[in-house]
Amino acid sequence: MKPPLLRSPDGLVAGVCGGLALHLGVRLRVVRVLMVLLALAGGAGVFLYAWLWIFVPMA
Repeated sequence: MKPPLLRSPDGLVAGVCGGLALHLGVRLRVVRVLMVLLALAGGAGVFLYAWLWIFVPMA
């Protein structure tokens, strides 16, 4: 069973990538690189990060 999607309290900005990495079971670096690539590809990463920051509760 996957852990719930919660923002990590020890993140660099808002803990979104840390919480997402834990939830998906992947390395934190993979999630951060993916977010940067999505941000460079039309800004989707920025929108996704902001959306998760607003709607995902803090751990």
